[in-house]
Amino acid sequence: MGSKFNWGWRIGLLYGGFVAMIVFMVMRASSEKVELVTKDYYEEELKYQDHINRARMADSLHLRPEWTVGGDRLSVRIPSMGHAGEVSGTIKFYCPSDAARDFTYPFTARADSDLVIDHSRMAHTLYRVNVEWSQDSHQLLAESVLKID
Repeated sequence: MGSKFNWGWRIGLLYGGFVAMIVFMVMRASSEKVELVTKDYYEEELKYQDHINRARMADSLHLRPEWTVGGDRLSVRIPSMGHAGEVSGTIKFYCPSDAARDFTYPFTARADSDLVIDHSRMAHTLYRVNVEWSQDSHQLLAESVLKID
């Protein structure tokens, strides 16, 4: 009398195991949280050339915001273009690990003065920061990475 567990059963078990593994991987992947950087990603992609032009303008004028993190305060100094005029703009904080931690900080201040932001509500993680401001009819943008400890 031969074994009831022949090569046909082995192929069937191998195929069944493979199908069970694929079903498990699909269910696990579909439960993973996937977020885009912004909700209107495609609209912003169309305006990206303007973004590049603003960043190039800031780089060509050697205007880069300076960040200082200390205690529960975060300060940023927006440089001036020769004279200390008024600047206005927004600072956008993007948290790559969790979109719920993203926020925008609008500001109006004098150039070469410190803007103080209370970062006690910010998570201790990495942020991608976009500073967009206008000064002397120039639209400027600077990007940086900031780690809050």
